[in-house]
Amino acid sequence: MSRATSILLRRAAGVAVGLALAAPAAPASARASLADAIQRWYRTDPAIVCVSPQGRPSRCPLSDDLTTNVSLDPAGTAAVVFLTWLTDPTGNAEGTAAAVFRDGPDGWRITRRLPGIHAKPAGKVVFRGDTATFTIEAMRPDDARCCPTGRKAVRVDLR
Repeated sequence: MSRATSILLRRAAGVAVGLALAAPAAPASARASLADAIQRWYRTDPAIVCVSPQGRPSRCPLSDDLTTNVSLDPAGTAAVVFLTWLTDPTGNAEGTAAAVFRDGPDGWRITRRLPGIHAKPAGKVVFRGDTATFTIEAMRPDDARCCPTGRKAVRVDLR
C-alpha cells in the first residue's frame, strides 16, 4: 500500500471515529462504548489541551483535526488508543496522547494513560497475552521537529 493510500485510510478511519465521538453520550445506565470512553478521555484529560487564537489554554474541540488510531486485542477486550489533534488553530502544532482501554461489566473505560508516548504510532500494535508492543516515531539528533526519522519500540502492560 502506498504512503498516500495509508494516510487517506487513517484519515478516513479518524473521521469515522470522530463522527462516533461527536454523537451524544449514552445515558449513565447504559454500557459505555469504546467511542464513548475515548470521547470522555479527550474531553476531560487535563493533559489534552489546545491554545485559543488569543494564546490561552483551552479545551480541545471535537473536529476533523482529531485523528484516532484504535488497536483492539484479539479477544476484543483491550485497546490501545492514540490521539493526534491540532493544538493551535493558528498554526500546525500537533498534540499526541496514548492510553489503554478495557471492556468490563459497565462497558469500556480508560485504565491507563501512557504519559511517555508523545509520538504517532509507526506500525501495527502487536498483542501477546497482557502486553501490547508497538513502534512510535522518535526524534534523531539531526531531525527537524516536524519530521522524526527514528523509531522506538514500546511495550505496555494492558492490565
